[in-house]
Amino acid sequence: MIAALIALLLMQESPPRADRPMPLDAVRGGVCAGPAWVVLEPGGRAMIQHLGNGGTLFSFVGRRTGWWYLYWGPPTPAPNAEPGFRLGDLEFRHVVLEESVQTYVALMPDGSQIRIAGAPYTGGRSDAAFAARIHFGAGRPAACDQPRPN
Repeated sequence: MIAALIALLLMQESPPRADRPMPLDAVRGGVCAGPAWVVLEPGGRAMIQHLGNGGTLFSFVGRRTGWWYLYWGPPTPAPNAEPGFRLGDLEFRHVVLEESVQTYVALMPDGSQIRIAGAPYTGGRSDAAFAARIHFGAGRPAACDQPRPN
């Protein structure tokens, strides 16, 4: 009986796990980050991590900007979201999450969520200017629409 129970537990699908972060190569000063093209600061670096929830985390670091991220994936709650700024056709809402982290959230037409946050975001007017380095839709190079090898 115990052997049958152990066998049943082993046959169950294990919960999805996140991949380890992997570097993204910059091309023409930027990287494809899911539905976005992100312009990096000179010398800036980018990483990609596929999360267990089906989302993807793109992290960026630069000498002047510090660390920040763009999450693309299933929507998560954004309580008390207030108006933020527009990037292309997307309306980003401002919300303060986990220990005063200034975060901006937008829903994509397909129902997925974009979330951006990190050191450069202060909740002030400069946030929209910093976020202007992220391009959606027509601002993305055609190369971002090409399938990527696994």
